[in-house]
Amino acid sequence: TGPLNRYSPNDAPTAFEIDTLRLPPSLRSLALTDAGLDTVPRLSHAHHLETLQLHSNRIKHLAHLEGLSGLTWLCLQGNPIQNIAGIESLPKLRSLDLGDTGLTHLPVLCMPTLTSLNLFRNALKDLPSFAGCPALMDITVYENKIRGFDWLETVARNCSVNLIRNELKPALRAQLAARFEAWTNVSWT
Repeated sequence: TGPLNRYSPNDAPTAFEIDTLRLPPSLRSLALTDAGLDTVPRLSHAHHLETLQLHSNRIKHLAHLEGLSGLTWLCLQGNPIQNIAGIESLPKLRSLDLGDTGLTHLPVLCMPTLTSLNLFRNALKDLPSFAGCPALMDITVYENKIRGFDWLETVARNCSVNLIRNELKPALRAQLAARFEAWTNVSWT
């Protein structure tokens, strides 16, 4: 067998402690879904880690991301995230999933490599400028409470934007459609 490139808690003994788990430094993918984690595990020794799946835990803050400079995909869906401070310490991150986390505010991001941002099922009313994310090609914000739309001016015209189930009134949809008539990749309803 070759080197271990993927790890899932299903591969481990049932009573494992992530802090004491000895993961190989060559590990590329780690899935810790529904593992009861209160915090992002300390993984700074996993220099080759590219994908990190932390879906459905109890993570509130994004501590311990430093050292994960090779991470390109991060899923935090289903965690009660209170803020995302520290996320910009991931210089190669291309895909970020913050869906169903209860976020009420998203800070301005400066993440030049980010191409996909999932923010579905949160309580967001507005979004910040995405000028610091020039590679962003897909934003999913369905099932939020989006009412402010100036941020749309800061994303590329070929960016796909999903605004479905934001309870937009027909008059507002018509106003936005007129304002962004050149856009073909905005889903309103």
